[in-house]
Amino acid sequence: MQSLKDLLKELENDIEREIGKEIRMEYFRGKEKRIAQVIAKFQHHLLSQLFSMEVVESQINQSSEDIIRTIALQKETSDHMMATSLQLRSANDEGKKKVSHSLDVAKEIMESTNQLKSSSIGLTDTTNKAKNTVDTQISEVYDIINKIKKVSLTSQETVTSITDLGDAIIKISNILESVQTFYKQTKLLALNASIESARAGEAGKGFAIVAEEIRNLAEGSAKSIDEIVDIMKNIDELIDLVKDNSHEERIEIESTVTSAEKVNSSLSEITDAFSHIEHNLCIMNQALDHNNQLTESVNTSLSATEKAFAKVTEEIERINDDINRQYHHTDKISAIELILKDISKSLEIITHKYHLNLLSKAKEKIEEQSQSIIQTMEEKVIEQLLLEGTVNDSMEVHHQGKHQQILDNVLSDMPNIEAIWTNTLSGEFIYSNPPAGIKNASIRNWFHESRKGCNYISDPYISGISKSPCITISLPIKHNGMVKGILGIDVQIGFKV
Repeated sequence: MQSLKDLLKELENDIEREIGKEIRMEYFRGKEKRIAQVIAKFQHHLLSQLFSMEVVESQINQSSEDIIRTIALQKETSDHMMATSLQLRSANDEGKKKVSHSLDVAKEIMESTNQLKSSSIGLTDTTNKAKNTVDTQISEVYDIINKIKKVSLTSQETVTSITDLGDAIIKISNILESVQTFYKQTKLLALNASIESARAGEAGKGFAIVAEEIRNLAEGSAKSIDEIVDIMKNIDELIDLVKDNSHEERIEIESTVTSAEKVNSSLSEITDAFSHIEHNLCIMNQALDHNNQLTESVNTSLSATEKAFAKVTEEIERINDDINRQYHHTDKISAIELILKDISKSLEIITHKYHLNLLSKAKEKIEEQSQSIIQTMEEKVIEQLLLEGTVNDSMEVHHQGKHQQILDNVLSDMPNIEAIWTNTLSGEFIYSNPPAGIKNASIRNWFHESRKGCNYISDPYISGISKSPCITISLPIKHNGMVKGILGIDVQIGFKV
């Protein structure tokens, strides 16, 4: 039988070397056995705490590594964001310059358009005045042409009258020739009468006197007729001259009318050209008005863009400030990571002082326990969910009642389970006991692994519920070989000597 003195001596010699060594109760009796039991209980409690410390150390190391990776990724992201921000600032500044230049150009275009519109309005007024002047000239030319045509018509009528007069003179001349012939015969008869009266002697004297008078009258009439004939010849010559002049005048009038008509045609073409110019100016004015509207719209858009660039500049500055703060926070996180490393080293010094490596030794048992729990979950939960018809083409939240019943039963039957839940493939919680601390599980590693169809077992960590070492296990809920949802549990991993 081992005495209390021997036990204390053994503990004193081995406390730093073999604290995990089991105390054999069969070697103690009576009071010594009760003391040995107390020491064994304390040993178990101490080993449990050391195990928890190793879990914490492992969790801290894992967190530290995650922090290092996150910091590296964060720094890389921050560097990339800073480089992108600088590029964005450069591009924004360049864009702002171009927009400012475009705005100046747009303003110049508007000013030029307004000047062109003003010139176009002036040109339209000038064109209208010129068109009105040409229209007046056309009207005047029409009047001249009509007057010339009237003169031509009057001239033709005059020529016709003169021609008729010439014909009348010819007839008169013919008559005068007949009368002249008559007077010649009368004169001849008077001469014969004088000869006969002379033969008659005294008896024919009175007849001779009459015959002489008749002869004198015939000679006088013949002389007058000769004068009339001469006058008629002069008149006929004058008529021919007038006819010739009238013909030349008619040719000149016709030529003038033709020229006037050509002028009128040219003026009409000019009027048509002015009308075409006026129409084109109207179209151009409409186009200029539309161009002004577009330029106004462009100016408005460019002004808004310029303001947007200014806003972007402000946002870039804010992003740069955020990135610089992120650098500062990253440095703080790095400092925290160093603190965690120091804590981990301190824990390592404490736990390794006893050379126990409890966590490493427990991993095999944890793996066995996890596989056993996975099998139990498949039988008690997943198969039951399938039997209840809660798993089909879509895991829907309206099956929450059946999920709750099945999961609560498992939770009450297995006290080492701290929490149990189910999720849809979108990460939404169908049911969770106790209620989930997050709204959606899509941010968790266990969710992504089981969504791929794999079972997931986490590294040990200290539970936020029981403050004891535990692990998270998740399983895919399959229907016809397809993953339809996720089952998850948090399991305590108790320490055994």
